[in-house]
Amino acid sequence: MNKKLIIQLILIIIIISIFFVTFFLYFYENNSNYKKIIQTKSKDDILMNKDQSNLIKNLVYNASDNNGNRYIIKSRLGEIRLKNPDTIFMTDVIADVYAVDSEPINITSKYAIYNSSNFETNFYEDVLILYLENEVMAKKMDLDFEKNIGTLTENIIYTSPDMKLLADKVEIDLITKDSKIFMIEKNKTVKIFGNNNQ
Repeated sequence: MNKKLIIQLILIIIIISIFFVTFFLYFYENNSNYKKIIQTKSKDDILMNKDQSNLIKNLVYNASDNNGNRYIIKSRLGEIRLKNPDTIFMTDVIADVYAVDSEPINITSKYAIYNSSNFETNFYEDVLILYLENEVMAKKMDLDFEKNIGTLTENIIYTSPDMKLLADKVEIDLITKDSKIFMIEKNKTVKIFGNNNQ
């Protein structure tokens, strides 16, 4: 019986040894590789979550309303973030507003934020608006197509063949082209220079 018991113990030790060797060679190593893959994948996901966006070169959007007014905006580079795909961050921007029975308004800026669902656009840095022989420079311009209003703010310089105007804020009706001109500080006034005063 002693001989039989020793053989059984040796067989059990061999089976347990085979089990552990198999486990460590195949399952444990594969499991550690799996963990490495998961960790790497998680790091990649974190990097993607920080900057989930698509860059598009030479981006163009065309929009029009039921009255026949059209809006075209172009940029050298557009960035669409996957979390908010309606908002496009644009670089080197050119926009044209074509109102019915009116001459087009041309707008350029270094940057803009465009909402493709409601067409609202926030232009900023080196904003230039051209309409007929009129030129307006500003730091920022917001276009609201629901109200048909363009609002210019900060360091506004309006130039026409007859005059030059300095102001802090200008609101332009995109349909009628009527304008309201403001100074933000109450003690300041809008400055107007005629051709004779220049």
